[in-house]
Amino acid sequence: MAVDDTQLLAALCPYCDGSHKLKKWFLIGSVFGPMEVADIKLLTQQIAAASVSKATKVWLWILQIPYSRVPPLILAMAPLGSKTTAAELAAMERDILQLLLQAADSFCIITLGSDGTVTKHNARRELLTLTSAVDIHYCIPHPEGNGQFITIMVHKVYGQALAIIQDLKYCQKMFRNNLFSGATLLLLGRYPIFYELIHVMALNFEDSPLYRRNVEKLDRQDDRAAARLFSADALKHAIEHTDNLGLVAYLFVFGEMVDAYQSRTIPHSERIKMVLRARFFKDLWKAFLRNAGYPERCYFISRDADDITDILINGLLSIIYIHWDC
Repeated sequence: MAVDDTQLLAALCPYCDGSHKLKKWFLIGSVFGPMEVADIKLLTQQIAAASVSKATKVWLWILQIPYSRVPPLILAMAPLGSKTTAAELAAMERDILQLLLQAADSFCIITLGSDGTVTKHNARRELLTLTSAVDIHYCIPHPEGNGQFITIMVHKVYGQALAIIQDLKYCQKMFRNNLFSGATLLLLGRYPIFYELIHVMALNFEDSPLYRRNVEKLDRQDDRAAARLFSADALKHAIEHTDNLGLVAYLFVFGEMVDAYQSRTIPHSERIKMVLRARFFKDLWKAFLRNAGYPERCYFISRDADDITDILINGLLSIIYIHWDC
């Protein structure tokens, strides 16, 4: 099950429902849903009274069946305002899960997905609290030993084991935007990686897989441009035309982490290696910055990107554990 939102043009509009014998009028566009207009002559006053409750976003919950050529099924839609809280979103999602998981013929839902916005992160935490979720922990011995473990967490909601995952396209855009940001300088060993390296890749080579609009006047919400940067062709081009090993490692590790989810042919054992490689890469990067005295806020990926990486790593391993053990 996944949830996403999109912006609306906040407005209130009259609507005539012809299915009723008396052709009732309703006012739509409010966070409270359709409001019946008792007297059409008082429509102006009712619009003025309801103007503070205009919906600015529509939230959509869908059910994705993991088969090719099967479109997602719409579960619910809700108009929400700018002041809607994470707790209110969590309550809506709880009601949907109750209908799906506690029905006589319940659905087998194993993942909850969303993008990485702060509101959705907080709503997920609130949801686990509202549903009294039981956390199941799996421990993998860390390669360094010394009694260290990698802990994988699976949440059990209404008796169903669930894994929390993230939107992969949003993840790619976030890693691309972190690389292009002027607020930080990503530093991997003695190799700084920054926007100019990608700009040179795109414009200075005729065989570049990147386009000019991928680096100049770019749309930061373009899914395909972000996917192109982390593609195999872009990685090959970086290996052949740059001596910056930091950029090569960055594109390889985070591009591979997304491939671990998207590929239909990679065996599960290889997927586990791919996400654990991202985990160890991130841990080593942090350890280097800490030992060298560099603050993470200036030379590491953003906190949101760091959190999303952890969620993706835990999510894929959780899915494997759910199919194997739950």
